Amino acid sequence: MGDLKSPGLVTVPIRVKILPNATGGNYQILLNIMYSYLGSSTQDAAAVLEYNYKQVNETIPVTIKIKPQLRIEVSDAGTENLTVGSEGFLNLKIKNAGSEDGKKASVTVIRNGASPIIPTDNSVFIGDFPANGVVTGKYKVAVSNDAENQIYPVDIIVTYENRDGDVVTSTVYTVGVPVGRKISFGITSPTVHVLQGSEGMIEVEYQNNGDSTAYQAQARLSIVEPFQSSDDTAYLGDLKPGQKVTARFHVSTADTAVVKEYSLSTEIRYHDSLDNSQVSDPFNVTVDVESKPLWGGVVQVLVVIGVIILVGIGAGYYLLVMRKKK
Repeated sequence: MGDLKSPGLVTVPIRVKILPNATGGNYQILLNIMYSYLGSSTQDAAAVLEYNYKQVNETIPVTIKIKPQLRIEVSDAGTENLTVGSEGFLNLKIKNAGSEDGKKASVTVIRNGASPIIPTDNSVFIGDFPANGVVTGKYKVAVSNDAENQIYPVDIIVTYENRDGDVVTSTVYTVGVPVGRKISFGITSPTVHVLQGSEGMIEVEYQNNGDSTAYQAQARLSIVEPFQSSDDTAYLGDLKPGQKVTARFHVSTADTAVVKEYSLSTEIRYHDSLDNSQVSDPFNVTVDVESKPLWGGVVQVLVVIGVIILVGIGAGYYLLVMRKKK
């Protein structure tokens, strides 16, 4: 502090830290002051003044008043159908771990920086929130498409009226929220085999590879040359995680189709748990076009020859009958 005149006043900054779990009330810390002052002075025969200083070490109690406040602790953060690229619910169980009773309190969920979890229904009014009280809240949140299957942060605050009637906001509490994998689908059936110039039903087995149910799912097969279809959509119904279902499509293959394997794109339209319409990423169905069996062509030729022979026999018989009548 340096020299302090009498009377005099000096302000000294002292850095302190209040622990997060401190309760409201009056606390004392001890302030130690060391100083010296002039106790006496004497003058000798040579008119020389001699000053006598006294050293003092004094301890003074200082009272610090900590205002009571509401402090958040989240004991549980569960989710419902919260997956990448969809909407779901965040269920929170929150305790008032502070020493202040909150009145007219509201719990608000806030996006944490660039977190892919974005609250869409972020505030719940809970009313009175006493110290050591526990409340629950359900919040609708969305997850962006670029998220991953991992835990992301979400911030929580409580706005309330304190004992002085002032509306205040608690310090931010950050909680981790798990995000499930995006609903995806795969093909579990073997390669589809068709013949050149054939027409009929092909079967494709789909599986839900995601972590949540796909509701009212429909599979669509993109038809390209050398194929044609009058029925390229199949209803799959509700698909739970890991569930499989077989779809049937009516497909015809051109006679001129090149014998090889083709990849036909397919996708699934479905509804998520909040009835939002979703479309899966496209994936492929492998179709193998095989050549017509040789005996099939021979049979066709024989059939044609047989028809010609029958027509000839019929014509000869008709001419014979007509001659006899003459």
